Amino acid sequence: MTLFFCLFAAQKIMIKPKSTLILVLAAFFSLGMGSTPKDTTPPQVSISIPANNSTVSGTVNIQATATDNIGVTKVEFYVDNSLKSTDTSLPYAYSWDSSTATNASHTLKAVAYDAKNNSKAAEISVTVKNTVTPPPTPPAPPPTPPPPSPPANEPELAISSTSASGSNASHPSSGAIDKNTSTYWQGN
Repeated sequence: MTLFFCLFAAQKIMIKPKSTLILVLAAFFSLGMGSTPKDTTPPQVSISIPANNSTVSGTVNIQATATDNIGVTKVEFYVDNSLKSTDTSLPYAYSWDSSTATNASHTLKAVAYDAKNNSKAAEISVTVKNTVTPPPTPPAPPPTPPPPSPPANEPELAISSTSASGSNASHPSSGAIDKNTSTYWQGN
């Protein structure tokens, strides 16, 4: 209707055709009829699985429900404010391996975005309680073998010393090798 009125007015005032087009376009856009509507409404989002304050373990399936007046473009999933995954199609979900987290309370967050980049977040808390398996006990070391026994027929060793007078105190009757010093003793 506004376009019709602008064209009718331009003809009655007798404006040149080129000017008429400019006048019509100016009126059309100034009235907001040619512009894209502004979307300032953020999407609605909630985490549907798991339940808030639940206890989880192992692989946890996180699901979010998101809606928007124009359309949801993506949902981001966070664990303790660390981005873990982005999903762009229904159902919005992420599988979280909770064994990588400590046995404690953690925050799960889903952030939904629309085409105009409006966003909204939903958070829940869960408690991770994974079974901690102790490391396996290493096998016992093998028993220590006893020290070797000396051979039964070791040669007799004789120690000789020289007295102050220069005479030998003792000497073997036959030659022998001292194993500790590799000295050969030969008797006189």
